[in-house]
Amino acid sequence: MDAVLLLPFPDDLPKTPVELEDAQRVLLEAVPELALPGPRSRVRAALGEGMAPGGAPAPAASAPEEEFTEHDRFFGVTRGHGGPDLFLRSLLLAEDDAWQDLRTHGTSLSQDEQARLLTADRLFLGGSATAGATPPGSSAMTPAACVDRWRTGHRLFFTLLQSITVSVSCATCTTGATQQAHLARAARLSSATAAAMRFAADFDEGLYALSVRPAMTPPRVRPGFSGAQTRDHDRLVRLLHTLPQHVDRAARRSAAYTELLDALAGVYRAHVHVCSRFGGDTAPSLRMDVEEPGSSETGVQRAEHFARLRVDPLREDAE
Repeated sequence: MDAVLLLPFPDDLPKTPVELEDAQRVLLEAVPELALPGPRSRVRAALGEGMAPGGAPAPAASAPEEEFTEHDRFFGVTRGHGGPDLFLRSLLLAEDDAWQDLRTHGTSLSQDEQARLLTADRLFLGGSATAGATPPGSSAMTPAACVDRWRTGHRLFFTLLQSITVSVSCATCTTGATQQAHLARAARLSSATAAAMRFAADFDEGLYALSVRPAMTPPRVRPGFSGAQTRDHDRLVRLLHTLPQHVDRAARRSAAYTELLDALAGVYRAHVHVCSRFGGDTAPSLRMDVEEPGSSETGVQRAEHFARLRVDPLREDAE
């Protein structure tokens, strides 16, 4: 995979409804056709790819900056400081990459999953890019195509995590019906994120062991390569930890809040699905192999533990 996707640092994402509206305005003034229905093939030509990273890295969060950077590099991501609309541009380009992959290699995802996978443009910009039919199945993919899909799906996953962060951040700055609207969008984006994770793993299990897993081991990367190195997930988890403090009582009891928690649980279920599909139901993860050699816990069990750790406290605070 030669393409590299430019993403903003999490610190640069819009944090308030005003900042989000500014990002939407800037992008739609530059590319007004994005707000109109049309074929998805128009997206990349309309956006262009003339973005260049710049500036110094944002401060590291709970993982060392070198781990975040290694993770970005493996998945074909570079970080930069751009205009307010950079996260929207990156999101649309990542969606287009996924659509191109689906069109070329097919998928076993249901039509509903495909629709959820490619929905963020409409949620933020109001347009509706029609994807068209994709070939069924994905069993004929080559080892190289499987690695590309793994990376393409993860890049969309990262941009969707950013979009959830933006929506949740906006929710914490508002009240009433507006707050619930931002929570509802975050829920729909979380459903898209779960679909992106399933898409990333939508290829033959044997080819994962043959081509994908070896690519995530030394000497290509350092020992213990892990999703824990995802800086966008790191930021979202820390934001969600504070969410109950910033939503009013009515919002915590609303359908939008419940739907968000259910959708977030769906993201972690998708992670468990991927882990189980590729042997994690009987073996530890790559990181556990290094940090806890000889552990009897499987990768799936660890993933289920983190799912409860992330979502259950939010449910308790809503009661």
